[in-house]
Amino acid sequence: MPNYTIAADPNHDVATSYNGRNLAIDVAGILWSVYTRRVGGLGRIYAAYSNDGGATWTEEDVSVDAFPHQTPTIAIDSMGIIHVTYTTTGRAPFVASYGVFYRQRSVLGVWSAEETVSLQNTGGAIVPTSSIAIDSVDDIHCVISTKGYGVNVGIWNIIYRARVAGAWGAVVQITDLAVNQGLSAIAIDSLDVVHLTWVGLGWGGNPANSLIVYCASPLWVAEVVDDGAYNDMIGSIAVDSLDNPYIAWIDRSVDMAYYSVRIAGAWSARERIDAADDVGSLNVGIAIDKNDDLHFVYSGWPFVPPGLPLNILYRRRVGGVWLDQVNITIEADDQLYPVILWATWPQIGGVRTNVPLARQYFIWKSIGVAVMFGDTGISIPILTTDPATAISHVSATLNGILTDDGGEACDCGFEWGETVAYGNTTPTQSRTTGQTFSQPIGGLSPGTTYHFRAFATNGAGTGYGADRTFTPQELLSINRAYALAREEL
Repeated sequence: MPNYTIAADPNHDVATSYNGRNLAIDVAGILWSVYTRRVGGLGRIYAAYSNDGGATWTEEDVSVDAFPHQTPTIAIDSMGIIHVTYTTTGRAPFVASYGVFYRQRSVLGVWSAEETVSLQNTGGAIVPTSSIAIDSVDDIHCVISTKGYGVNVGIWNIIYRARVAGAWGAVVQITDLAVNQGLSAIAIDSLDVVHLTWVGLGWGGNPANSLIVYCASPLWVAEVVDDGAYNDMIGSIAVDSLDNPYIAWIDRSVDMAYYSVRIAGAWSARERIDAADDVGSLNVGIAIDKNDDLHFVYSGWPFVPPGLPLNILYRRRVGGVWLDQVNITIEADDQLYPVILWATWPQIGGVRTNVPLARQYFIWKSIGVAVMFGDTGISIPILTTDPATAISHVSATLNGILTDDGGEACDCGFEWGETVAYGNTTPTQSRTTGQTFSQPIGGLSPGTTYHFRAFATNGAGTGYGADRTFTPQELLSINRAYALAREEL
């Protein structure tokens, strides 16, 4: 699995977020990341993009002045506009307080003026965090963990705000409790329902414990996801194709990763993510692919090889079955705060560009010196053989769809013949995820059954669709045709 450096600075700290999304793909297939890097002792927000699959990155400074900036999060809309929120200070009227602010990058590469999302008179020690997501019409939705709102102004609580048609709407007070709520995350489903999660005290039968909490628009009724004598932290959220929300988190009382899914209004019992040979985890990210299989990335202490510090680990759950845990890194320095690429929107030509299938993308912090990028590499393509069309006495058209290209463009074609040994191969066409392909064939024998299947080839190998059959129409003999005509008289 390839790993690349996005930004490295041995003299200054670099960092990713741990509750927001730091990685996205634009409409042209270009990867974008956001992170903090210290310059002159102060944190600055950078956005970097890669048009070669993450091997090289071009960096842009998003910060607008010399005040400290931190905790960025990113989303990309259907036009290719980059949206970023972050935390900074020095803004009127509360120049000593930290707030959450927003900028966007146009398709021409121009960053907009800064907009205020939240800013209250909280004092310099309070640093809020945010997470954003895009909906089906490219409006921005932001959840923030902060102080200064509601009745309990001195307590961390959760607020939400949407930017609709270019203007920020009213602040929605999600929680207003006398005990702390924080580390919020957001996901938006196919119907534009907003799903939020956070960690909070004061919930369920264990109010003294930090637990995972959830709510959704438009009612914002809070639910405890994991009620127990736990110490839950750092949740991540995604939704499947049926709009069921999944939340992954760390139980710090045992340093293990868990997830739960909400189906028909009820949360499932928590299920452990990290493998039995992992001796602890610190944070976890979740993605759900086009087949509703689950993908998790987390920072943990791998058992094999033994004795390593924290490294980046990956595991997936396919068709309800857990696959083996994989080491994304094997390093002698701590690797922290991994984030996995995922978002329901945008959807371009029927394809959800930030919902990968086989190839998953990650960003993380290599302790103190670099922001790193990695992926699961190119995989064998996945495709479907569709029914044959335009079937005549001697010809037909074979059809297929490339469900997932495995990470690069594929050569797509068909095998065909009178048995499942096929024996004939059509010319190929270059296709990528979501595209259809077809090939006409001729020289067929009427009334003979033919088998065919689609195939697609990339650098990882060849994938095949299922076998299908068709039968060309039989030719009627002259005597039989005459007889049929006489019967009709």
